[in-house]
Amino acid sequence: MTETRDLEDSLSSILSSAGTLLFSSVSSRVLSFLAYIALVRVLPARQFGLLMLAHVIVDTTARVIVVGIPDGISRQAATEKSTEAVMKAGLLVVVPLATVVTVLIFFARHHLAALLGEPGLSFPLAILSLVAITRPLAMISIATLRGMENARDAALARDIIPQTVSLIVFLALAFFGYAYIGSIGYWFLLPVVMIGVATIPIYQRFGFRSLVGNLPQRSVVRGLVQFSWPLALQSVFVLLMTNFDVLAIGFFRAAESVGFYKSVVPVAQMTLVFLFSFIFLYLPIATQYYESGDLKGLGKIYKVSTKWVSLTTFPLVLFLVLFPDDVIRVLFSATYLPAEVPLAILAIGMFLRVAVGPNAATVKAIDQTRVDLVSAIVGLVVNVVLTVIFVPRLGLAGAAVATTIGFACYNIVEVVVIFRHIGGHPFSWNTIKPIFATTLFGVGLLWALPSGPFGLGALAVIGTSLATVELLTIVATRSLEPEDRIIINQIEEQTNRDLAFLKQFVPQS
Repeated sequence: MTETRDLEDSLSSILSSAGTLLFSSVSSRVLSFLAYIALVRVLPARQFGLLMLAHVIVDTTARVIVVGIPDGISRQAATEKSTEAVMKAGLLVVVPLATVVTVLIFFARHHLAALLGEPGLSFPLAILSLVAITRPLAMISIATLRGMENARDAALARDIIPQTVSLIVFLALAFFGYAYIGSIGYWFLLPVVMIGVATIPIYQRFGFRSLVGNLPQRSVVRGLVQFSWPLALQSVFVLLMTNFDVLAIGFFRAAESVGFYKSVVPVAQMTLVFLFSFIFLYLPIATQYYESGDLKGLGKIYKVSTKWVSLTTFPLVLFLVLFPDDVIRVLFSATYLPAEVPLAILAIGMFLRVAVGPNAATVKAIDQTRVDLVSAIVGLVVNVVLTVIFVPRLGLAGAAVATTIGFACYNIVEVVVIFRHIGGHPFSWNTIKPIFATTLFGVGLLWALPSGPFGLGALAVIGTSLATVELLTIVATRSLEPEDRIIINQIEEQTNRDLAFLKQFVPQS
């Protein structure tokens, strides 16, 4: 098979998976937004802040407990003969630890509440402590589907069904006057439903006897742990880097400030949807390229994936940076305008993660997990130091700046390591040119428009204009490359639309 054909097959697989996961991710984000909007509008700011603080504590702990096992399962399944054995090895490592930590959180809830100066924190912690065991089980289940390259069932189990069921339960309880209980139940049910839905295709693949039968061989457990232990420490540092801002705000400021800040975090994280959709199948395919020694092909997949993830994401980023106050008014209310500047800063920070593409997945694919650990340490140290300095002085904006700079340092280290190992990097002038041109248009539009506030209809027109202009500038700046024909072909196949008018601007290979 030729090199071009190999690249086309690989990108087609990634894009096919990305299309499925993009739909599920967008659906999940929409449902999550509806839940957040309802939470913000129904709960007082203090209650919302307490809920978010409890969720961050338990969810962060739960993700640390998995000690890098989910990523290890995804990668080991690409090289091991038995995905089932790898999954069992993961459960053998995680379940005992998760059980112990769940008990510890439950009995330490009053001490945690006292430490943060929020007595009301102990009640949500008591219920959500069970997430410390259900979240790891859900992550292992999804990782198993990922190792099976089962995008459809993973999308249903991770995004669509859990969000739908949890949202319905929350709305029902809120309707009958139990909004706070319903909000806690929303976060509690998400991993529980994930486990239930993911178990069905896993059971159909392996059968009951196989799942409860013999324990995995020691070599499988050892191989999984050896690959995953650097990811365990890396996960701790990345999670602290992600959530330390919320914990610091909870320590230095009141619970209401946590509510303000946490309300806009999911809005900024919408910019990561396209990146995460590509990553799902990128890791197994990138691993196969590396194992076969095709570093040139790996570099091409890395660059092309980064280009299209960046271009797809940028209009949304620019929209959030230019119109954060109007977005907050429409989604929540003017009460949450203190988070206006943090939203713009976080959107920039998220795009800095997108602009380097699936770098973390590439590091795992080339079996350099210890580098992931080093980059996480660098990012965490920068983040913690800046957060402690900035939050008392700058408040919510300081937390957003510290998080953005911390992740920037983290990504720089990984990009440098990837370049040294495969000789490839994610950056391209054909990515920068349309982004620069669209930015000029957006700034000009902001200057030309009358001062707001803008409603939902006006914001929809503005967002559509930014996306349209970027599409036109991709053509006008001659930013299309031969590899982009594969992308266009996949878009045609996924949408059943003829894009011949666009193909004529793609140079021949």
